[in-house]
Amino acid sequence: MVFSAGCLALYVRQEKFHSDSTKTLEFAEKKAESRVENFRDLWNYLEASKHVGVGWTFLPPNMKMEMNKVEKKVDHLANSLQQKTDKNSDDIREALDSVRVILIVIATVAVFIAILGSVFSIWGNKGLVHTMVITGWILVTLTFVLSGIFLALHNISADTCVAMDEWVETYTKAHTAFDHILPCVYKSTAQKTLNKTKDLTILLVTLMDRMVIGVSNLNVTPIAGILYYNQSGPLVPALCNPFHYNRTHRNCADDEVDFIHAAMEWRNYVCEVSETGRCTTVGRLRPNMYEELVGTLNVSYALYHYGPFLVDVEECLSVRDAVREIGEDHCPSLRRHTICIAMLLAMVSASLMVSVIFWLLHSRHNQKCSYRITASTGFPDSNVPYHTHNIHGKTFETGTRLYNIPEEFFSIATAISQNLSQSSSNYFLKPRKRYGLLRLKVASLQINLEEIEIVYGKEKIKFCIVIGRLRGAKRRTSQSKVSGIYLASKFKLN
Repeated sequence: MVFSAGCLALYVRQEKFHSDSTKTLEFAEKKAESRVENFRDLWNYLEASKHVGVGWTFLPPNMKMEMNKVEKKVDHLANSLQQKTDKNSDDIREALDSVRVILIVIATVAVFIAILGSVFSIWGNKGLVHTMVITGWILVTLTFVLSGIFLALHNISADTCVAMDEWVETYTKAHTAFDHILPCVYKSTAQKTLNKTKDLTILLVTLMDRMVIGVSNLNVTPIAGILYYNQSGPLVPALCNPFHYNRTHRNCADDEVDFIHAAMEWRNYVCEVSETGRCTTVGRLRPNMYEELVGTLNVSYALYHYGPFLVDVEECLSVRDAVREIGEDHCPSLRRHTICIAMLLAMVSASLMVSVIFWLLHSRHNQKCSYRITASTGFPDSNVPYHTHNIHGKTFETGTRLYNIPEEFFSIATAISQNLSQSSSNYFLKPRKRYGLLRLKVASLQINLEEIEIVYGKEKIKFCIVIGRLRGAKRRTSQSKVSGIYLASKFKLN
């Protein structure tokens, strides 16, 4: 029962360990996928920024060339991060699946071996018992080794969780094992990308403000040419530039509008236009100008929005947050599962070892107890008819126990032994006298007979040897004293 309960508990515990380990891995994978997705979105906005323009103003060629370099770096970061995460996640998942299969196979095989070993031991098939014993010892060794491995894994996981907490508190740029799942990005690469996004944001906001201030808010006459399209009404608020030209943070002025409210605010200044493109109602923004401004606004806001992400990448903040969450939410359960699996493996191994020893003892006991009397061996309550046997001038009835064996019976035992040894060395029986009784004890363990017949002339003698108590006999009864030699018409080898 203990062995079966241990195997069942081992199966349940390994399922929990596999489930929690998979959840931890999936958590890290989601964090990595989020970073990859952000990099790819950033690349898309960088690519879109090269094609935006307000009116007749676009990005200068040198800025586009610099943006191409930044795009290549961002694309390389996204691809390398994706490949590295996928590869290491697959390796870890494969290792977890292998551990799961090994534990399930060991639990199943252990139960199977225990059942077969017990059945063969009771059955008395010596060859199969020896096979089960050898297999059992191999399995005992494997389970003990696995128990030690999981105990070491428990200690390693505990040390790793402590080291993870210390790494979060005292962050350094040193390479860690966690980089195999959720790697950080080099600070120089992230800093360059962050600077370029700030420069591009400043440039795009400047282009939009030039259009708003230098064109839409002008009060000009038709002689101004393309600058005149009959704009009128309140002045359009300029877009707030979040950075100074040295890339430092800048606060918005009172008459400026921020990224979030700019599109909604500018919509109030759109006029209706004629076929010639001039405003026919009050307003300072033509519909096409508004669309260009909003398109450029979206790109610039996206670049500005990814600034904190790049700062996060530079300082490895998301990785540190992920490590902190794993240490707080996932480490305790993993440590608990590993120590439980180690203890269960040790229990299964010890139980199987006890079972193997029991098989050996039971098999040896059956071999030492050479022949046991069955119901048909001639007891008074049996159905076997009584016969008389004349042996060297003395008459014995079937089923009679030979008490106070006379000295001349030793010659009978000797004759039996000689007769058996002549037929086969495996049937050699050695006569011994102990406590006033003569016992014929098996000297060879190879005897495998259903009955023994000894022929003296025309007389056929059937006999059995009993050593120990009858199976099921109680102490302090007449049945408990059954050791000795019995004559029988037939008997079985148990």
